[in-house]
Amino acid sequence: MGGSGVQARPRQRRRGGGEGRASVREGFLDPICRAVTPPSILGAAAALTVGLWGAGAAGALTSEQQLYVEAWRAVDKAYVDKSFNGGSSWLRRKEAALKKEPMGSRPETYAAIRKLLETLDDPFTRLLEPERYEALLGGASGSVTGVGLEIAYGGLEEKELVVVAPAQGGPAQRAGLQPKDILRSIGGVSTLGMTTYEAADRLQGAAGSQVVVTYSSGGEDKNIALIREPIQLKAEEHSVCNPSGSSSKSSGDSDSDRASVGYLRLPAFRSTTVGAARRAFDDLSRDSAAKLVLDLRANSGGSFPAGVGMAKLLLPPQSIVVNIADTDGVRDTVEVDRATEVGNWAKEVPMVVLVDSGTASAAEVLSGSLKDNNRAVIVGDEATFGKGLVQTTVGLSDGSGLAITVARYLTPNGTDINKVGISPDRPGDLDRLPTEPAKFCEALTPQMAEQIFG
Repeated sequence: MGGSGVQARPRQRRRGGGEGRASVREGFLDPICRAVTPPSILGAAAALTVGLWGAGAAGALTSEQQLYVEAWRAVDKAYVDKSFNGGSSWLRRKEAALKKEPMGSRPETYAAIRKLLETLDDPFTRLLEPERYEALLGGASGSVTGVGLEIAYGGLEEKELVVVAPAQGGPAQRAGLQPKDILRSIGGVSTLGMTTYEAADRLQGAAGSQVVVTYSSGGEDKNIALIREPIQLKAEEHSVCNPSGSSSKSSGDSDSDRASVGYLRLPAFRSTTVGAARRAFDDLSRDSAAKLVLDLRANSGGSFPAGVGMAKLLLPPQSIVVNIADTDGVRDTVEVDRATEVGNWAKEVPMVVLVDSGTASAAEVLSGSLKDNNRAVIVGDEATFGKGLVQTTVGLSDGSGLAITVARYLTPNGTDINKVGISPDRPGDLDRLPTEPAKFCEALTPQMAEQIFG
Protein backbone atom coordinates (compact mmCIF):
# COMPACT_ATOMS: atom_id res chain seq x y z
CA MET A 1 0.00 0.00 0.00
CA GLY A 2 2.89 2.38 0.72
CA GLY A 3 2.80 5.64 2.61
CA SER A 4 1.33 5.53 6.09
CA GLY A 5 -0.35 2.18 5.59
CA VAL A 6 -3.70 3.35 6.99
CA GLN A 7 -5.95 0.33 7.23
CA ALA A 8 -9.62 0.06 6.33
CA ARG A 9 -12.00 1.02 9.08
CA PRO A 10 -15.45 -0.36 9.78
CA ARG A 11 -18.38 1.56 8.44
CA GLN A 12 -19.65 4.13 10.92
CA ARG A 13 -22.80 6.22 11.13
CA ARG A 14 -22.32 9.91 11.77
CA ARG A 15 -24.56 12.86 12.41
CA GLY A 16 -22.07 15.65 11.92
CA GLY A 17 -18.70 16.45 10.47
CA GLY A 18 -15.98 18.92 9.79
CA GLU A 19 -15.43 20.93 6.68
CA GLY A 20 -13.13 20.96 3.71
CA ARG A 21 -12.79 22.81 0.44
CA ALA A 22 -12.62 21.99 -3.21
CA SER A 23 -12.64 24.90 -5.65
CA VAL A 24 -13.34 28.54 -6.20
CA ARG A 25 -16.14 31.04 -6.59
CA GLU A 26 -14.55 33.93 -8.46
CA GLY A 27 -13.43 36.70 -6.18
CA PHE A 28 -14.18 35.30 -2.75
CA LEU A 29 -13.10 31.70 -2.79
CA ASP A 30 -16.48 30.11 -2.10
CA PRO A 31 -15.75 26.59 -3.33
CA ILE A 32 -17.74 23.95 -5.13
CA CYS A 33 -17.44 21.58 -2.26
CA ARG A 34 -16.80 22.96 1.15
CA ALA A 35 -17.23 19.37 2.11
CA VAL A 36 -18.06 17.57 5.28
CA THR A 37 -15.12 15.55 6.49
CA PRO A 38 -16.30 12.72 8.73
CA PRO A 39 -14.78 12.52 12.19
CA SER A 40 -12.82 9.37 11.34
CA ILE A 41 -11.15 11.10 8.41
CA LEU A 42 -10.96 14.48 10.08
CA GLY A 43 -9.27 12.89 13.08
CA ALA A 44 -6.35 11.82 10.95
CA ALA A 45 -6.15 15.25 9.38
CA ALA A 46 -6.43 17.04 12.71
CA ALA A 47 -3.63 14.91 14.09
CA LEU A 48 -1.39 16.48 11.47
CA THR A 49 -1.38 19.73 13.39
CA VAL A 50 0.53 18.07 16.22
CA GLY A 51 3.56 15.84 15.99
CA LEU A 52 4.07 16.41 12.27
CA TRP A 53 7.78 16.62 12.69
CA GLY A 54 8.58 13.32 14.39
CA ALA A 55 11.51 11.34 13.09
CA GLY A 56 11.30 13.01 9.69
CA ALA A 57 12.42 16.33 11.10
CA ALA A 58 15.91 15.13 11.86
CA GLY A 59 18.54 17.70 12.60
CA ALA A 60 20.24 16.91 9.28
CA LEU A 61 17.35 18.48 7.41
CA THR A 62 17.27 22.21 6.66
CA SER A 63 14.20 24.21 7.66
CA GLU A 64 13.07 24.20 4.03
CA GLN A 65 13.39 20.44 3.80
CA GLN A 66 11.48 20.12 7.06
CA LEU A 67 8.62 22.09 5.51
CA TYR A 68 8.68 19.74 2.53
CA VAL A 69 8.53 16.70 4.83
CA GLU A 70 5.67 18.30 6.74
CA ALA A 71 3.68 18.64 3.51
CA TRP A 72 4.57 15.08 2.47
CA ARG A 73 3.31 13.74 5.81
CA ALA A 74 0.05 15.66 5.58
CA VAL A 75 -0.76 13.97 2.29
CA ASP A 76 0.55 10.63 3.55
CA LYS A 77 -1.86 10.71 6.49
CA ALA A 78 -5.02 11.98 4.79
CA TYR A 79 -5.01 11.29 1.03
CA VAL A 80 -7.90 9.18 -0.22
CA ASP A 81 -5.83 6.94 -2.51
CA LYS A 82 -3.25 5.02 -0.51
CA SER A 83 -1.54 3.88 -3.71
CA PHE A 84 -0.87 7.60 -4.33
CA ASN A 85 -1.70 7.19 -8.02
CA GLY A 86 0.64 4.22 -8.37
CA GLY A 87 4.18 4.40 -9.62
CA SER A 88 7.03 4.64 -7.14
CA SER A 89 6.15 4.43 -3.47
CA TRP A 90 5.16 7.62 -1.67
CA LEU A 91 8.12 7.22 0.68
CA ARG A 92 10.59 6.91 -2.18
CA ARG A 93 9.19 10.05 -3.81
CA LYS A 94 9.98 11.97 -0.63
CA GLU A 95 13.48 10.52 -0.35
CA ALA A 96 14.26 11.20 -4.00
CA ALA A 97 13.09 14.82 -3.71
CA LEU A 98 15.18 15.46 -0.60
CA LYS A 99 18.25 14.29 -2.51
CA LYS A 100 17.59 15.93 -5.88
CA GLU A 101 15.20 18.89 -5.62
CA PRO A 102 16.62 22.32 -4.76
CA MET A 103 15.13 23.65 -1.52
CA GLY A 104 17.35 26.57 -0.69
CA SER A 105 14.53 29.11 -0.52
CA ARG A 106 10.81 29.18 0.13
CA PRO A 107 9.87 29.50 -3.58
CA GLU A 108 12.06 26.47 -4.35
CA THR A 109 10.44 24.49 -1.54
CA TYR A 110 6.97 25.40 -2.75
CA ALA A 111 7.99 24.32 -6.27
CA ALA A 112 9.20 20.97 -4.89
CA ILE A 113 5.94 20.46 -2.99
CA ARG A 114 3.91 21.26 -6.10
CA LYS A 115 6.00 18.82 -8.11
CA LEU A 116 5.29 16.14 -5.51
CA LEU A 117 1.54 16.82 -5.60
CA GLU A 118 1.52 16.70 -9.39
CA THR A 119 2.44 13.01 -9.21
CA LEU A 120 -1.03 12.39 -7.73
CA ASP A 121 -2.71 13.66 -10.92
CA ASP A 122 -5.37 15.27 -8.73
CA PRO A 123 -6.02 18.98 -9.43
CA PHE A 124 -7.95 19.35 -6.17
CA THR A 125 -4.99 18.36 -3.98
CA ARG A 126 -2.83 21.45 -4.05
CA LEU A 127 -0.56 23.80 -2.14
CA LEU A 128 -2.06 27.02 -0.83
CA GLU A 129 0.48 29.77 -0.21
CA PRO A 130 -0.07 31.75 3.01
CA GLU A 131 -2.28 34.45 1.52
CA ARG A 132 -4.39 31.83 -0.28
CA TYR A 133 -4.71 29.70 2.81
CA GLU A 134 -5.69 32.69 4.93
CA ALA A 135 -8.34 33.71 2.39
CA LEU A 136 -9.66 30.17 2.30
CA LEU A 137 -9.99 29.99 6.08
CA GLY A 138 -11.71 33.35 6.07
CA GLY A 139 -14.59 31.88 4.11
CA ALA A 140 -17.02 33.49 1.74
CA SER A 141 -18.05 37.02 2.61
CA GLY A 142 -21.18 36.92 0.48
CA SER A 143 -19.98 39.95 -1.47
CA VAL A 144 -17.32 40.38 -4.14
CA THR A 145 -16.47 42.80 -6.91
CA GLY A 146 -16.00 40.83 -10.10
CA VAL A 147 -17.92 39.27 -12.95
CA GLY A 148 -19.84 36.63 -10.99
CA LEU A 149 -18.45 33.24 -11.98
CA GLU A 150 -18.04 29.97 -10.12
CA ILE A 151 -15.17 28.09 -11.73
CA ALA A 152 -13.67 24.64 -11.33
CA TYR A 153 -11.50 22.09 -13.04
CA GLY A 154 -13.35 20.10 -15.66
CA GLY A 155 -13.41 19.24 -19.32
CA LEU A 156 -10.69 17.05 -20.81
CA GLU A 157 -8.95 15.12 -18.02
CA GLU A 158 -10.37 17.57 -15.46
CA LYS A 159 -7.64 20.07 -16.34
CA GLU A 160 -9.59 22.84 -18.06
CA LEU A 161 -11.21 25.75 -16.24
CA VAL A 162 -14.96 25.49 -16.65
CA VAL A 163 -17.93 27.52 -15.51
CA VAL A 164 -19.91 25.81 -12.79
CA ALA A 165 -22.48 28.56 -12.46
CA PRO A 166 -22.70 32.28 -13.18
CA ALA A 167 -24.06 34.41 -10.34
CA GLN A 168 -27.70 35.26 -10.91
CA GLY A 169 -27.97 38.71 -12.49
CA GLY A 170 -24.19 39.19 -12.59
CA PRO A 171 -22.16 40.45 -15.57
CA ALA A 172 -21.20 36.95 -16.74
CA GLN A 173 -24.78 35.67 -16.71
CA ARG A 174 -26.09 38.76 -18.50
CA ALA A 175 -23.41 38.23 -21.16
CA GLY A 176 -24.64 34.68 -21.75
CA LEU A 177 -22.02 32.49 -20.06
CA GLN A 178 -23.46 29.11 -19.12
CA PRO A 179 -22.48 26.15 -16.91
CA LYS A 180 -19.91 23.89 -18.62
CA ASP A 181 -18.51 26.73 -20.77
CA ILE A 182 -14.70 26.48 -20.91
CA LEU A 183 -12.58 29.53 -20.11
CA ARG A 184 -9.77 29.88 -22.66
CA SER A 185 -8.18 33.16 -21.57
CA ILE A 186 -8.74 35.94 -19.05
CA GLY A 187 -7.45 39.41 -19.79
CA GLY A 188 -5.46 38.04 -22.71
CA VAL A 189 -3.69 35.41 -20.58
CA SER A 190 -4.25 31.77 -21.51
CA THR A 191 -5.87 29.64 -18.84
CA LEU A 192 -3.72 26.66 -19.84
CA GLY A 193 -2.01 25.62 -16.62
CA MET A 194 -3.74 28.39 -14.67
CA THR A 195 -5.07 27.47 -11.23
CA THR A 196 -8.60 28.33 -10.13
CA TYR A 197 -7.13 30.83 -7.67
CA GLU A 198 -5.11 32.58 -10.36
CA ALA A 199 -8.23 32.73 -12.51
CA ALA A 200 -10.23 34.19 -9.61
CA ASP A 201 -7.59 36.88 -9.11
CA ARG A 202 -7.80 37.87 -12.76
CA LEU A 203 -11.59 37.94 -12.82
CA GLN A 204 -11.99 40.18 -9.79
CA GLY A 205 -11.04 43.82 -9.66
CA ALA A 206 -12.27 47.33 -9.07
CA ALA A 207 -15.91 48.13 -9.77
CA GLY A 208 -16.29 49.56 -13.26
CA SER A 209 -13.08 48.04 -14.59
CA GLN A 210 -13.15 45.77 -17.63
CA VAL A 211 -11.82 42.28 -18.26
CA VAL A 212 -11.95 40.45 -21.60
CA VAL A 213 -12.78 36.76 -21.33
CA THR A 214 -12.41 34.20 -24.11
CA TYR A 215 -14.51 31.11 -23.62
CA SER A 216 -15.75 28.10 -25.55
CA SER A 217 -19.48 27.38 -25.62
CA GLY A 218 -20.91 24.56 -27.68
CA GLY A 219 -17.60 24.17 -29.50
CA GLU A 220 -17.48 27.84 -30.53
CA ASP A 221 -14.91 30.26 -29.09
CA LYS A 222 -16.25 33.65 -28.08
CA ASN A 223 -14.76 36.89 -26.75
CA ILE A 224 -16.66 39.09 -24.34
CA ALA A 225 -15.74 42.26 -22.44
CA LEU A 226 -17.18 42.17 -18.93
CA ILE A 227 -17.48 45.13 -16.57
CA ARG A 228 -16.80 44.20 -12.95
CA GLU A 229 -19.40 45.11 -10.35
CA PRO A 230 -20.31 44.20 -6.75
CA ILE A 231 -21.93 40.77 -6.62
CA GLN A 232 -24.24 39.94 -3.73
CA LEU A 233 -25.61 36.49 -2.89
CA LYS A 234 -28.67 36.29 -0.68
CA ALA A 235 -29.00 33.40 1.75
CA GLU A 236 -32.42 32.60 0.30
CA GLU A 237 -35.44 34.06 -1.48
CA HIS A 238 -38.98 32.81 -1.10
CA SER A 239 -42.55 33.53 -2.03
CA VAL A 240 -45.97 31.91 -2.23
CA CYS A 241 -47.33 31.43 -5.74
CA ASN A 242 -50.90 30.72 -6.78
CA PRO A 243 -51.01 29.20 -10.24
CA SER A 244 -54.83 29.59 -10.30
CA GLY A 245 -54.34 33.35 -10.37
CA SER A 246 -56.15 34.15 -7.13
CA SER A 247 -54.42 35.66 -4.10
CA SER A 248 -52.10 33.24 -2.32
CA LYS A 249 -52.80 35.10 0.93
CA SER A 250 -56.56 34.44 0.92
CA SER A 251 -56.64 32.03 3.84
CA GLY A 252 -60.42 31.75 3.67
CA ASP A 253 -60.33 30.40 0.10
CA SER A 254 -59.85 26.64 0.43
CA ASP A 255 -59.35 26.19 -3.34
CA SER A 256 -56.63 28.86 -3.26
CA ASP A 257 -54.96 27.15 -0.30
CA ARG A 258 -54.92 23.80 -2.08
CA ALA A 259 -53.42 25.38 -5.21
CA SER A 260 -50.79 27.56 -3.55
CA VAL A 261 -47.13 26.68 -4.11
CA GLY A 262 -44.27 27.73 -1.87
CA TYR A 263 -41.10 28.72 -3.73
CA LEU A 264 -37.67 28.70 -2.06
CA ARG A 265 -34.55 29.67 -3.97
CA LEU A 266 -31.13 28.80 -2.51
CA PRO A 267 -28.32 30.38 -4.60
CA ALA A 268 -25.53 28.85 -2.48
CA PHE A 269 -24.91 27.16 0.85
CA ARG A 270 -23.42 29.28 3.61
CA SER A 271 -23.41 29.23 7.39
CA THR A 272 -26.61 31.30 7.42
CA THR A 273 -28.54 29.13 4.98
CA VAL A 274 -30.21 26.67 7.36
CA GLY A 275 -31.47 29.36 9.73
CA ALA A 276 -32.75 31.47 6.84
CA ALA A 277 -34.46 28.44 5.27
CA ARG A 278 -36.10 27.52 8.56
CA ARG A 279 -37.61 31.00 8.79
CA ALA A 280 -38.71 30.78 5.15
CA PHE A 281 -40.45 27.46 5.84
CA ASP A 282 -42.27 29.07 8.76
CA ASP A 283 -43.47 31.85 6.43
CA LEU A 284 -44.58 29.43 3.73
CA SER A 285 -46.39 27.25 6.25
CA ARG A 286 -48.23 30.23 7.76
CA ASP A 287 -49.28 31.26 4.26
CA SER A 288 -50.76 27.77 3.75
CA ALA A 289 -48.53 26.73 0.85
CA ALA A 290 -49.73 23.27 -0.17
CA LYS A 291 -46.63 22.34 -2.18
CA LEU A 292 -42.96 23.32 -2.23
CA VAL A 293 -40.56 24.11 -5.06
CA LEU A 294 -36.92 24.06 -3.93
CA ASP A 295 -34.86 25.78 -6.60
CA LEU A 296 -31.21 24.69 -6.67
CA ARG A 297 -30.46 25.79 -10.23
CA ALA A 298 -26.99 27.36 -10.55
CA ASN A 299 -26.30 26.50 -6.90
CA SER A 300 -22.69 25.41 -7.05
CA GLY A 301 -22.46 24.34 -3.42
CA GLY A 302 -20.57 26.07 -0.64
CA SER A 303 -20.85 24.95 2.96
CA PHE A 304 -21.38 21.20 3.02
CA PRO A 305 -22.69 21.27 6.63
CA ALA A 306 -25.37 23.68 5.41
CA GLY A 307 -26.35 21.19 2.70
CA VAL A 308 -26.57 18.45 5.32
CA GLY A 309 -28.54 20.77 7.59
CA MET A 310 -31.03 21.44 4.81
CA ALA A 311 -31.49 17.70 4.32
CA LYS A 312 -32.22 17.33 8.03
CA LEU A 313 -34.96 19.96 7.77
CA LEU A 314 -36.62 18.10 4.91
CA LEU A 315 -36.10 14.38 5.63
CA PRO A 316 -37.69 12.15 8.28
CA PRO A 317 -35.54 10.96 11.21
CA GLN A 318 -32.85 8.34 10.62
CA SER A 319 -32.89 8.97 6.86
CA ILE A 320 -29.44 8.64 5.28
CA VAL A 321 -28.20 11.95 3.90
CA VAL A 322 -24.86 10.93 2.37
CA ASN A 323 -22.23 8.21 2.47
CA ILE A 324 -18.55 9.12 2.75
CA ALA A 325 -16.20 6.65 1.04
CA ASP A 326 -12.53 6.13 0.30
CA THR A 327 -10.73 3.55 -1.81
CA ASP A 328 -11.61 0.88 0.77
CA GLY A 329 -15.33 1.57 0.51
CA VAL A 330 -17.93 3.37 2.64
CA ARG A 331 -16.45 4.55 5.93
CA ASP A 332 -19.09 6.91 7.29
CA THR A 333 -22.79 7.53 6.88
CA VAL A 334 -24.37 10.87 7.75
CA GLU A 335 -28.01 10.56 8.74
CA VAL A 336 -30.84 12.65 10.13
CA ASP A 337 -31.03 12.78 13.92
CA ARG A 338 -33.59 10.57 15.61
CA ALA A 339 -35.40 13.46 17.26
CA THR A 340 -37.75 15.40 15.00
CA GLU A 341 -40.67 17.77 15.23
CA VAL A 342 -44.11 16.16 14.95
CA GLY A 343 -46.18 17.60 12.12
CA ASN A 344 -43.24 19.53 10.66
CA TRP A 345 -44.48 21.20 7.47
CA ALA A 346 -41.10 21.04 5.73
CA LYS A 347 -40.86 17.27 6.24
CA GLU A 348 -44.34 16.54 4.91
CA VAL A 349 -45.22 19.02 2.16
CA PRO A 350 -45.13 17.57 -1.42
CA MET A 351 -41.94 18.83 -3.00
CA VAL A 352 -40.01 19.13 -6.25
CA VAL A 353 -36.38 20.19 -6.62
CA LEU A 354 -35.30 22.17 -9.69
CA VAL A 355 -31.77 21.47 -10.93
CA ASP A 356 -29.53 22.17 -13.90
CA SER A 357 -25.92 21.60 -14.92
CA GLY A 358 -24.85 24.34 -12.51
CA THR A 359 -26.21 22.40 -9.53
CA ALA A 360 -23.06 21.05 -7.91
CA SER A 361 -21.38 19.62 -4.84
CA ALA A 362 -23.35 20.29 -1.65
CA ALA A 363 -26.40 21.07 -3.78
CA GLU A 364 -25.99 17.64 -5.37
CA VAL A 365 -25.70 16.03 -1.97
CA LEU A 366 -29.03 17.61 -0.96
CA SER A 367 -30.66 16.69 -4.27
CA GLY A 368 -29.36 13.12 -4.08
CA SER A 369 -30.56 12.66 -0.51
CA LEU A 370 -34.06 13.89 -1.35
CA LYS A 371 -34.20 11.76 -4.49
CA ASP A 372 -32.94 8.50 -2.96
CA ASN A 373 -35.20 8.88 0.08
CA ASN A 374 -38.21 9.46 -2.21
CA ARG A 375 -38.81 12.75 -0.46
CA ALA A 376 -38.88 14.88 -3.61
CA VAL A 377 -39.03 14.63 -7.37
CA ILE A 378 -35.98 16.03 -9.15
CA VAL A 379 -37.01 18.17 -12.11
CA GLY A 380 -34.60 19.42 -14.74
CA ASP A 381 -33.65 19.33 -18.39
CA GLU A 382 -30.06 18.16 -17.88
CA ALA A 383 -27.96 16.28 -15.36
CA THR A 384 -26.33 18.14 -12.50
CA PHE A 385 -22.64 19.09 -12.58
CA GLY A 386 -21.14 15.94 -11.04
CA LYS A 387 -18.76 16.94 -8.23
CA GLY A 388 -18.43 14.13 -5.71
CA LEU A 389 -15.00 14.55 -4.10
CA VAL A 390 -14.34 15.63 -0.54
CA GLN A 391 -11.43 17.89 0.40
CA THR A 392 -10.07 19.09 3.71
CA THR A 393 -7.43 21.68 4.46
CA VAL A 394 -4.31 21.21 6.60
CA GLY A 395 -2.18 24.11 7.78
CA LEU A 396 1.60 24.00 7.54
CA SER A 397 4.03 25.60 9.98
CA ASP A 398 4.93 28.55 7.73
CA GLY A 399 1.34 29.73 7.36
CA SER A 400 0.71 27.96 4.07
CA GLY A 401 -1.61 25.00 3.75
CA LEU A 402 -2.70 22.08 1.67
CA ALA A 403 -6.07 21.19 0.21
CA ILE A 404 -6.20 17.38 0.20
CA THR A 405 -8.74 15.02 -1.33
CA VAL A 406 -9.66 12.78 1.59
CA ALA A 407 -12.76 10.97 0.34
CA ARG A 408 -15.59 10.84 -2.13
CA TYR A 409 -19.25 10.94 -1.34
CA LEU A 410 -22.05 8.66 -2.49
CA THR A 411 -25.79 9.24 -2.42
CA PRO A 412 -27.86 7.28 0.14
CA ASN A 413 -28.36 4.48 -2.40
CA GLY A 414 -24.59 4.28 -2.96
CA THR A 415 -24.46 6.13 -6.29
CA ASP A 416 -21.15 7.80 -7.16
CA ILE A 417 -22.11 11.01 -8.97
CA ASN A 418 -18.58 12.32 -9.59
CA LYS A 419 -18.21 13.42 -13.23
CA VAL A 420 -21.72 12.01 -13.87
CA GLY A 421 -24.14 14.13 -11.88
CA ILE A 422 -27.71 13.39 -10.86
CA SER A 423 -30.24 12.66 -13.58
CA PRO A 424 -33.59 14.40 -13.11
CA ASP A 425 -36.70 12.30 -12.60
CA ARG A 426 -38.61 14.32 -15.16
CA PRO A 427 -38.01 17.26 -17.54
CA GLY A 428 -39.47 20.61 -16.66
CA ASP A 429 -38.97 23.08 -19.52
CA LEU A 430 -37.23 25.16 -16.88
CA ASP A 431 -36.08 27.91 -19.23
CA ARG A 432 -39.62 29.24 -18.87
CA LEU A 433 -39.25 29.62 -15.10
CA PRO A 434 -37.10 32.55 -13.85
CA THR A 435 -35.29 32.30 -10.52
CA GLU A 436 -36.46 35.65 -9.12
CA PRO A 437 -39.43 34.77 -6.85
CA ALA A 438 -41.96 37.30 -8.18
CA LYS A 439 -41.18 36.45 -11.79
CA PHE A 440 -41.21 32.73 -10.99
CA CYS A 441 -44.72 33.05 -9.59
CA GLU A 442 -45.84 34.98 -12.66
CA ALA A 443 -44.51 32.22 -14.93
CA LEU A 444 -45.96 29.36 -12.84
CA THR A 445 -49.20 28.83 -14.69
CA PRO A 446 -51.49 25.93 -13.75
CA GLN A 447 -50.07 24.05 -16.74
CA MET A 448 -46.48 24.61 -15.62
CA ALA A 449 -47.34 23.60 -12.07
CA GLU A 450 -48.90 20.38 -13.35
CA GLN A 451 -45.85 19.73 -15.53
CA ILE A 452 -43.32 19.99 -12.73
CA PHE A 453 -45.41 18.35 -10.00
CA GLY A 454 -46.88 15.67 -12.29
